[in-house]
Amino acid sequence: MTYMSRSFWFTFLGAFGVFLLLSSLIIYKASKINGGLWVYPLDDTYIHMSIAKNFAQHGIWGMTSHGFTNTSSGPLFTIVLSLFYGFWGVSDYWPLVLNLLAGLACCLLLSWQVQQFKLPMLGACVSAMAVVLLIPMAGMAVMGMEHAWHCVWALAFVWSFRNLIFEKKSFLLTLLLAILGPAIRYESLFLVAAACLMLLLNKSWWQAIVLGLLAWLFPVLFGLYSISLGWNFLPNSILMKIGTIEPLSLWPFGKSPMVSIWKLYGIPEAFPLLFLIGLGLYFSSRKADRLWLFFPIAAMMLHLHFANVGTAYRYESYLFVLLSIPALEVFSRYHQQWLNVLKSKWLLLLVPLALFLSPILSRMVKGHTIQIKSSNNIFSQQIQMTRFAETYYKGSSIVLNDIGAVSYYTDPILTDLVGLADVEVSRLVKSGQNQDSKWTEYITASRKPDLIMIYDSWFYNQIPESWVKVAEHRLERNFICGDDEVSFYATDGIKAAKLRAQLMAFQPKLEGAGQIIFVYPN
Repeated sequence: MTYMSRSFWFTFLGAFGVFLLLSSLIIYKASKINGGLWVYPLDDTYIHMSIAKNFAQHGIWGMTSHGFTNTSSGPLFTIVLSLFYGFWGVSDYWPLVLNLLAGLACCLLLSWQVQQFKLPMLGACVSAMAVVLLIPMAGMAVMGMEHAWHCVWALAFVWSFRNLIFEKKSFLLTLLLAILGPAIRYESLFLVAAACLMLLLNKSWWQAIVLGLLAWLFPVLFGLYSISLGWNFLPNSILMKIGTIEPLSLWPFGKSPMVSIWKLYGIPEAFPLLFLIGLGLYFSSRKADRLWLFFPIAAMMLHLHFANVGTAYRYESYLFVLLSIPALEVFSRYHQQWLNVLKSKWLLLLVPLALFLSPILSRMVKGHTIQIKSSNNIFSQQIQMTRFAETYYKGSSIVLNDIGAVSYYTDPILTDLVGLADVEVSRLVKSGQNQDSKWTEYITASRKPDLIMIYDSWFYNQIPESWVKVAEHRLERNFICGDDEVSFYATDGIKAAKLRAQLMAFQPKLEGAGQIIFVYPN
């Protein structure tokens, strides 16, 4: 067995061991405090599960079995999940299985890439484990969404692009990955755009043009299909974030570049990696080196300008893949000199180095521990709402603003007041016609909801006086849910009396600590 093969397996076992251990601990601890039930740490996961279930069982790409919805910006993951549902039956655990496989693929790719930097065996292993912790890969995996697979794609794309810049090869692989990426997650277009920019600077005109055009293949085809069914070109999950429902709007281009810099302060753990990349740029003399090292900076600035960070670290997780590989390469070039300096002046450098690395260490810890608290929050709020709806209102007309779990388990006739899964609502919201209660009355008048469960704080001055507030579900120690309180409404006195009796009967069945249903008197 050669040194390289021993080093690879040592590195892989270290990285995958850390990933599997942390994933197992999160699943075990979260399930334990949830009464033995595994619950995903975000309600959004159940959106994918609901679409996948309806696609597998009814051939309908929708939040419910009642019609098409263009809701997800990670459609390929949902398609693969629907295949699992179709072949092996619907199970809450399939998203977790798919993401554990993503963790395996990530550790394999990462371990192979680290070997190319010629680090000592222990250094390679520690570096791979650090990247797995920094992403954080286990935290992404237990979410059960597309983010873990997006990180795997980013690893592959970054390396293929590196080969294209340095060795003038792997264009076909880079092209195939550029086509695949937006199907996994639309934000992949930022990496492709940055790659195209580097190719243009390298005077590889035809490669940049072909790469840039074909990367839009899936978004354009799916967007045209969505339009044909009366929906918008882009998924509502994207349109609701960028603040427009116009497919060709140039609104984001009107923002100041300072927006990107301001958002960068929201991810301070990126600064140490940017510092390393900056050192590499300073000492680099070859054009290929400068293009390779500027590539992640360009992609990150595009993401920060057009997209978000935060929310359990998931939005920027692939950016840390993107930053880590070039940063590791720079570290591998100069690590021996830096280690020599550290050995001779370790006492002087100890405090500055600890401060320098503290954001990274914080992300490594919080990126995993928050998932346990988040899982318990979703169990204590969304799952309790779901159980109530499943007991009394399964298949009924329901108004919601958090749509995932309730839709997945009860298949309601859904009115989504946020607009993710409701094209009529999204157009009213984005056109600014939701400034008072008239729009809410307009939407619900024709749909005649049997149950309304919403956050009052999301709809200030938009709740009709005709609605009867029956109860509030209150959650203590909220960390991830949109609000501590879910309000229950009915549209008339008869429905209100029925709902009041149902809630009082359901209250003793609540599971989870720190919650109560406060039922208003008649």
